[in-house]
Amino acid sequence: MIEHVLSPLSFQQANYLEKIVSDNFFPWFYFPNTHTFDRTDYVSYGFQHTAMQNGTENSQFCEIAKIVTLAVANTAGIFVDSIVHLRFNLLTIQSQDIPPHYHTDIPESFFVEHPEFGKHYSALYYINNSDGCTIFEENKRQIEPVKNTGVVFDGSLRHSSTYPKRNTTRLVLNMNFFSDEK
Repeated sequence: MIEHVLSPLSFQQANYLEKIVSDNFFPWFYFPNTHTFDRTDYVSYGFQHTAMQNGTENSQFCEIAKIVTLAVANTAGIFVDSIVHLRFNLLTIQSQDIPPHYHTDIPESFFVEHPEFGKHYSALYYINNSDGCTIFEENKRQIEPVKNTGVVFDGSLRHSSTYPKRNTTRLVLNMNFFSDEK
């Protein structure tokens, strides 16, 4: 299941969120190797801001991230029982090709150990227009980042971000949540 979500926020809300995370004082944290951990022959750095980790609020921006999460899920027709992870991601323009790093946001072993959490969903909300697609390993489907759209998918699907080659930045909110609707 991969569902493309259109306009989960109002025009004003989408612009406000982009303004917040694009501000010079938004607290981005540098990660020297966000894409792969075993290769050193290409650049794969980026910036992240974790608003919620393992269900614990971690940031003054957590409330706005939760509002966006509920709007995205609601637009996809999914009721959220619990939110476990919210992270803003910023990738910058790269001139070289960086191979995809397919992954799941939460290891499959977690679900074996905790079936009580229900159905796991991953979602991405695109904060700005960019050319850094999201690619799904299984069917190679690519979702182009268009401001105020998103994608919601089964959390077990392996996916990868790509770096922009024309746009300066790729800004997304990465979300992981659970629903008892199975």
